[in-house]
Amino acid sequence: MKTNNLKRIYLFIFCIGILFNSTILSQDFAIYQNLEEDTLRYNKTRASISGGLLLASISMITLTIDEAYYQDDRVKFHFAKDIDGNLTWFENRHRAMDKFGHVFSTSLFSQNIYFLSRWSGYSNQTSSILASSISIGLLGAMEVWDAHFASWGFSGGDFVANVAGGLYPVAQHNVKFLQSID
Repeated sequence: MKTNNLKRIYLFIFCIGILFNSTILSQDFAIYQNLEEDTLRYNKTRASISGGLLLASISMITLTIDEAYYQDDRVKFHFAKDIDGNLTWFENRHRAMDKFGHVFSTSLFSQNIYFLSRWSGYSNQTSSILASSISIGLLGAMEVWDAHFASWGFSGGDFVANVAGGLYPVAQHNVKFLQSID
């Protein structure tokens, strides 16, 4: 059983490494080249590779996270609450690292889905829509999944952080002055 888990972790790391490897994406595509003019043409092979990488990454993340985090009892949908029973929006127990993690994770997905979409030949507008909707949808679904486990719960603050992380890279690719902020 442990060998199976180790194989999954290695496969997960490999898929994420490929997905986030900028050298693969930079063959014909500089970061901000052609953002204003959509001169790229749709490439079915690249779109298939991009879709496969994304599907493999999401599958491995789902398998890995499920085993790592969701071992306690399943319950009905509920909101995350603090010790006093108040909804948690921005608890300071982890010094804001949890919210940073949500923004950062969703931002990474959004940025890389955007680049994969552009590399596949999708327009700036289509790539922006795909990047934000897939990344927010993926991490939003994970937040809803959290709501069905006793020790977790749906966190409005985490969901807002996911939306911010999913939208920032898209805004960066579409608003000129944000392109100088990394």
